[in-house]
Amino acid sequence: MGKANLAVNQLLERKDIFADFINGTLFCGEQVLRGDDLTLLSGHAGIIAERNPEKKADRHSAQSRVKQNKKNQNHASVGKLSAFERYGDIRMEAGFSTYSMIFAHETQQHVHYAMPVRSMVYEAMEYVRQAQELEKLHLAKGEKLRSDEFLSGLTKDDRLKPVVSVVLYLGDDWNGCKSLYEMLEIDESDEKTGQILPYLPRNQLKLISANDIKHLEFFRTSLQHIFSMLKYRQTKDELYEYIQRNRAALERMDHVEIMAAFILLGEQKRVEELFRSKAEREEIGMCKAIDDLIHDGEMRGEKKGEKRLATLLNTLIKDGKQNLLSSIANDEALRAELYLKYQI
Repeated sequence: MGKANLAVNQLLERKDIFADFINGTLFCGEQVLRGDDLTLLSGHAGIIAERNPEKKADRHSAQSRVKQNKKNQNHASVGKLSAFERYGDIRMEAGFSTYSMIFAHETQQHVHYAMPVRSMVYEAMEYVRQAQELEKLHLAKGEKLRSDEFLSGLTKDDRLKPVVSVVLYLGDDWNGCKSLYEMLEIDESDEKTGQILPYLPRNQLKLISANDIKHLEFFRTSLQHIFSMLKYRQTKDELYEYIQRNRAALERMDHVEIMAAFILLGEQKRVEELFRSKAEREEIGMCKAIDDLIHDGEMRGEKKGEKRLATLLNTLIKDGKQNLLSSIANDEALRAELYLKYQI
């Protein structure tokens, strides 16, 4: 798991933040979930097959591991595929008045072209796990199951908790499929395909692209500011303006929120300073980090302004309009007019 994924997951493990994330993305800002409704579950999601496991050491971490099943390695391996025990990113159980739901979240920093299949498998594994738990419960109670019930280990009244899996994408543009249907090799122009279409699975991927969140006002926690800053990461001037406008709110962010924000912004230097300050037990919070960012922005802005003015001066000299040189020094409106005229 990369640093960005880990930083975001550490933040989303907080129940109020997770609830805000789901409310702000799936439920259009409606307060369907509350932090108090949620219970953080184990990340264990079962056994799946992974390709080239020896090359995926970066996925081993304290919160999301892919552990090789030693017992089944020799029997489950086919070519470069091996059986692995999958640990998901974050799983939360939401308790409502009469039933519960499970929300599974995964963070992706890069496009995963099999994500619709992967997401479907995770959901299926969760349902299998629930069915196995119900079967164990019946056995533990010593219940006598009838023939039909004995076959599955479930009774006709047993019910599973609904599972909703969400993928948060941190990259630039998702160019992969967003549904299982898109991944299928079918020819819709073939008249026979029309007869088959009703029976083909859709399995729409619930993909949230952090760069493409339209309504940031739906969020009520620090996610609003983190996603807003992420939206401006490619245009530094707008980022610094946003930081200055929202300085008071940003200064209230704690260490975990700051880490997530700066790692997503690509400000690795700031992150290293924060890690070092924490190790040395110094207080370098959002206030200083913001000051450093604004200072960098102002320095860049000054250099950009100086370069723009120098270009205008050279253009006027080449155009034989030296008489305007003294005027533009004190006339901002004239400078703006000339910048527009010469497209500088």
